[in-house]
Amino acid sequence: LSPLLAERYLNAAQKIARLALGTPGPVGGELFRVSDQLDQDVRLDGMPVGTRGGTLIRYMAPRDGEYVIKTRLARGLDEDIPQFLGDQHLEVSVDGERLKVFTLAGVGPDATLNVERQVYQAPKTATERTRAEVNDQPAQANARGEKVLGRRSLDDDWVVKVPLTAGVHEIRATFLRKTSAVPEGFRRPFLKPYIGRGVEDARETREGASLRTLEIMGPYNAATAADSPSYRRVFTCRPAQPSEEAACAKTILSTLARRAYRRSATDADVKVLLDFYEKGRVDGSFEEGIELALQRLLVSPSFLFRTEFDPPAAAAPPSPGQSSRSTDAPPGAYRISDESLASRLSFFVWSSIPDDELLDLATRGKLRNPVVLEQQVRRMLKDQRAQALVKNFAGQWLYLRKLPDIVPDPFLFPDHGDTLRLAFERETELFFESIVRDNRPALELLTADYTFVNERLAQHYDIPNVRGVHFRRVTLPADSPRRGLLGHGSVLSVTAFPNRTSPVVRGKWILDNLLGAPPPEPPPNVPALPENGDKVTKVLTMRQRVEEHRKNPACASCHKLMDPLGFALENFDAIGKYRTYDEDFQPIDSSGVYADGTRIDGVAGLRQVLVNHSDSFLTNLTNKLMTYALGRGVEYYDAPAVRGILREAARQDYRFQAFIVGIVKSAAFQTRRSES
Repeated sequence: LSPLLAERYLNAAQKIARLALGTPGPVGGELFRVSDQLDQDVRLDGMPVGTRGGTLIRYMAPRDGEYVIKTRLARGLDEDIPQFLGDQHLEVSVDGERLKVFTLAGVGPDATLNVERQVYQAPKTATERTRAEVNDQPAQANARGEKVLGRRSLDDDWVVKVPLTAGVHEIRATFLRKTSAVPEGFRRPFLKPYIGRGVEDARETREGASLRTLEIMGPYNAATAADSPSYRRVFTCRPAQPSEEAACAKTILSTLARRAYRRSATDADVKVLLDFYEKGRVDGSFEEGIELALQRLLVSPSFLFRTEFDPPAAAAPPSPGQSSRSTDAPPGAYRISDESLASRLSFFVWSSIPDDELLDLATRGKLRNPVVLEQQVRRMLKDQRAQALVKNFAGQWLYLRKLPDIVPDPFLFPDHGDTLRLAFERETELFFESIVRDNRPALELLTADYTFVNERLAQHYDIPNVRGVHFRRVTLPADSPRRGLLGHGSVLSVTAFPNRTSPVVRGKWILDNLLGAPPPEPPPNVPALPENGDKVTKVLTMRQRVEEHRKNPACASCHKLMDPLGFALENFDAIGKYRTYDEDFQPIDSSGVYADGTRIDGVAGLRQVLVNHSDSFLTNLTNKLMTYALGRGVEYYDAPAVRGILREAARQDYRFQAFIVGIVKSAAFQTRRSES
């Protein structure tokens, strides 16, 4: 670790220990920002019926005390709060209980597009003076030098104080919606919200106000959190008198060390922590001593790193007739301990530390039993923590982690925003989760006749009769281009450029991530594809541009493999919208011939090619999943384990959990090569 990183780990350990034990500290604050590109004209998941937009925060209150919640509305292009037709009501609630409703006064229908009404004039009557106060005087100067009514501080007092107990609370801020009818005269040419100056600005495409930030500050007048879930989990015993403190501290720290280090805590482990406890106890309370020891535990290498040490016998040749090496393990490999196996398993399936049941089995030496091991794997897959496998593996394998960095050209794709991007990601995660949890055949990743959509995604996919923001499973017709992963907007977006599709990138992604045959890197100094610009004399289709590029002999061999696969997806634009004409209004030709002579016609033909090469797909899936499980690449000496996993999966119709169980039972997962 670098000194800077070590210092940051120490700062994080101090904060975590203080929050876990509820130790009094400085008043803190957290700011939660809502994206301007998130559609807030619809009800969001987790929000009450009859609301729209806003945000839901699951906030961990460190101690009992008073907390301050401050909301701030989205601003227009000039940083003023836009004006809207009708009053805007923002409800703030905690754990489902309404705390307060803030109101932003609206304007009448006669104010629509009447810019001159914004020009400031000194109020003459009492009514005008009241209106001027509402619109936040004194006046400011606009771009034309006129004084206009300032609206930047209308939400300065949108603050509410609330007492909270230590623990997790759901804090909601959402707008009340009186009707779902779109206001007459409302302009919304695009599905993504654009921010202007309100009703007087043609760029404004939101029905009402939007939330920009929610800030939580506190605790004020805080009490020590003596009954929070984290406090109870740490303090498994309480000394009744000073003479019992040392024994209680040893019990607490031994339990914490066993969980944190993912193994039985040795006397040396506990002694280090007890030394820090005693240092903290000298000038503080029993709790402060435990807090200092907890800080030390959280920066211990045994906690930060997944360490596996060679046993002494690993360096020496085994005795005749004895071996700790698995029969199909590579030379120089030995079986890891049951506790190390429990740690590997928990980080594979949960991306977290083992639970007590897993550790207890490992401590008793029963985890390695194949029957017990399979039972534990299936138990863990049913646990909510298995969501980490879905999110992390799918993000790594399918490049979903790149979605937040995808910013399509807003002029070419004005409908694309955070609402659609999040829907892309959620669809693929739910689809992959259904394959894993329902133990479906792995080939359904390519051929499934269903997917998961909400209303916004259904609009993008032209799927009728879907309403609301919650995702639901829908059955796809036989001729739907959305069947399997190849029809997902997430995959199609991360394999395109911001302004156009790329058959080369999509073809390379299919070869690498689905068929396990990544093409070599391109030779140096290869020019990019020619673009259609204002100075071209003839508009070229994407196929014509690629063929022009492929005339280079150094490029032809690889493009012969990639291009037919990528062109099969050319009917999907850069954000996954199905089309029959490209951005230059040229008809799209999505046909091609694969390297083995198979003709491909669109996404359906590509899907069939992949099914015909299912052996390559399933082998590649095993390699990708094993890479994720082991935290390293698959090497030549892992080939016997891969073949064994595939043979066992074939007996179970290649159901997905068979791959997971097979990897966990494999020699590659249960052994380690000696560094010596």
